[in-house]
Amino acid sequence: KNKTKLRSFLREYSLMAALGCSPFIIKTEDSYVFGQEYAPAGDLFDIIPPQ
Repeated sequence: KNKTKLRSFLREYSLMAALGCSPFIIKTEDSYVFGQEYAPAGDLFDIIPPQ
């Protein structure tokens, strides 16, 4: 399970790096956390209408 979480984290990190985002990454005892800019309009799921 921990390897799955790490793979998921690394995949998301790679995508963000490719898109030019520069997140703050924090590692706690049992987790990794992304710190990102505040988006007052919400996330893409809030903006893009369902198809």
